[in-house]
Amino acid sequence: MLYSGQYAADSSVMTKGRVTLVLAFCAMLAVSAALIALTYLISLKPQSIPLEWQWNLRWEHNFAAWWTGSLLALACVLGLDNARNAPTQAIRRGWTVLSLILLFLGLDEIGSLHERMGVWSEALGGGTWALAIPLGIIIAIMSIRAGWSMLMHGGKERVQIIILAFGFAVLLSVAVQEYFEHAVDWNAMGLKPLRAMIEEGSELVGVAIVLIAVGLPLWNAPRSALSALPELTKEVMVRALALAIPLLLISSDLDPDRGYPSDWLASALFIGAGFLWLRQVWTGDRWLGPLLLAGLCVLASLGSVALGYDESIDIAGFEIARRAVVYSALAAALFVFASPRSGMMLLIPAIALVLLASMHPLMVFACGTLCGLATFWTTSGMLGDQNGMSSSRSS
Repeated sequence: MLYSGQYAADSSVMTKGRVTLVLAFCAMLAVSAALIALTYLISLKPQSIPLEWQWNLRWEHNFAAWWTGSLLALACVLGLDNARNAPTQAIRRGWTVLSLILLFLGLDEIGSLHERMGVWSEALGGGTWALAIPLGIIIAIMSIRAGWSMLMHGGKERVQIIILAFGFAVLLSVAVQEYFEHAVDWNAMGLKPLRAMIEEGSELVGVAIVLIAVGLPLWNAPRSALSALPELTKEVMVRALALAIPLLLISSDLDPDRGYPSDWLASALFIGAGFLWLRQVWTGDRWLGPLLLAGLCVLASLGSVALGYDESIDIAGFEIARRAVVYSALAAALFVFASPRSGMMLLIPAIALVLLASMHPLMVFACGTLCGLATFWTTSGMLGDQNGMSSSRSS
């Protein structure tokens, strides 16, 4: 009777986990489909959709760019879950390479790297694609080598790799579509809205296919989602610190038609903290506080991209950066629901953002990165301590 009761309980948990996965994936598909449709409508009839600058997948600094970049970040973390559970070193290495490529694609989506490469190559006397094409070839070769290695060594991973290959093919086709975007006069043919929808939609379709591939193991172990991230805290912090200054320098051109790599770094750190809190929702004893904190981390991640570095709000006669308001709200929630120390760790750079935002735009990028670093570091440290205490009590 005890065994059957335990089996029934485990089966119920499994069913709830699978239902949650299906609902979450359907929600992602719904948002992506809505953005694709809105991009078509905005291209067809400009200024006909409320807040249209936030929903157009062709533009930067908005919800649409953040959404695509965040899905790629999620795919990266789930890929690292696969690497963590890989049966052989070759498969582990393959998943790690593919995950890092997905992370780089997210950086490119939010930070507009390949668009800047066109400017850099022209300044060096080359063509628009002189730097981007070699980079694309390198990414393609790395993807093929990693996938082929996993096909040769993998068992059940082979199905994932086949699906993943379709996803990467769709993603890489966007580069070809961008070439034809500039080579053909789509306006003359009246096909510009359709072309925009197909190109931008291809990216989200590719990401959806990739998410299916990396998420397949979760069907049999839903509670294992996002399990690799807590073990990679130090690696994330070291690499984020190493990237901070180079990405800040790239962002210093302040090109209004391009995304900013520093915004991507802050956004990625916030959403990484959100993933940590989200994992706590289904593995810890409490769910309300972690769920609220996960949501606020996601909002901070979104604000780092969709709120302009020069956007401010008047509070009691003082012009306060909108990003600082979002970060301060997260700091207050951390103070109440997590620990005073974690709240203060975020509040300090948030206050610095309030004081320094008017000095230079780079101060906004730098303070945003510091806020992201503080949030991710304190979250991972605190949850690590809680999990350690829980393990010691259970033992």
